[in-house]
Amino acid sequence: MMGWAARLASRWTYPEQRVWFLVAGWAVVLTVLVAVSSASYSSVILAHTSVELAPSRTVSFTGTTATGALLATGAVNLTMTLTVTNPSSRSLALTSIAYKSWIEDLPMERGLPNLGRTDQVFDNETGTHYFFKAFLGSVSVLPVPIPPRGAGTLTLSFVLTRSSDVARFGAVQNITEYAAQVRGNGTVMPWIHWVQLVVEVRDLPTPGPDANPFLSSLTRIVLEEGPNLG
Repeated sequence: MMGWAARLASRWTYPEQRVWFLVAGWAVVLTVLVAVSSASYSSVILAHTSVELAPSRTVSFTGTTATGALLATGAVNLTMTLTVTNPSSRSLALTSIAYKSWIEDLPMERGLPNLGRTDQVFDNETGTHYFFKAFLGSVSVLPVPIPPRGAGTLTLSFVLTRSSDVARFGAVQNITEYAAQVRGNGTVMPWIHWVQLVVEVRDLPTPGPDANPFLSSLTRIVLEEGPNLG
């Protein structure tokens, strides 16, 4: 890299002039390297601070009575569409998600006995509400590319049935039955959703097992949306 500098330095008459010329040459090279490194680091920080998650979710019921009470042969379907927008110049990829979804538990709010389940309490401007956790889990997915200054989208579906989780299904069934009685439709209960995504910075070297934790954290962006009731 410094061959050109050495040739130019040889033209100077005094040795100390050649030394100072070489020092100046190395200073220029180091300045360029620092500038490149700084720009790369800045683009990683921009990715961490500007990447945004825009989720949409739908909950649907199959196998219900005319008033929306869930039958034993029915199912609850949760569909999530997750869009991640990347304003930075880094190449990213969505690699895993964790999710939870709660349905408002009217029987618990009315103080009905012998329900045999645990709810999370949620307070808002309308009062104190009880929500039952109907869906939860975490999954790794094939990396979904999120190009520089672009977006990536992933759609996932989850189904709750009596055979997949008898206790959770029974609780949701009880909630829809009660809602059908007091509200006329068991499928229109409010839901609360929470999701967490792990997005990897794909154009950074993979840190080794003994790497500094800070360097390891630069390769992963964690995004969350919605209240996590527990």
